[in-house]
Amino acid sequence: MGVAIAGLRNYALALGESLAGRGVPVGHLPIGARIEPGSPASLEAIAETHWRFHTERDATEVVLGSVELVRAALAEFLAGEGTAAAPSAGQ
Repeated sequence: MGVAIAGLRNYALALGESLAGRGVPVGHLPIGARIEPGSPASLEAIAETHWRFHTERDATEVVLGSVELVRAALAEFLAGEGTAAAPSAGQ
């Protein structure tokens, strides 16, 4: 989504690689969905994923939802900025 997020992801993945085998697990959990019941990023899914990072230590990164959906929603939001009609003088 942006330079800061990409930097965080790359840092987490590189740190995980450099610490592999030393007993220090590193995980990155990007969320590409609304955090709400029934969503791929429900509170339960987030908690379960963090627990799996802690107990299984078999993954460095798990994406909840779809990053593409977030990008599309952001593009739609940005395209709509400034297009709302100004209220008339009588309102």
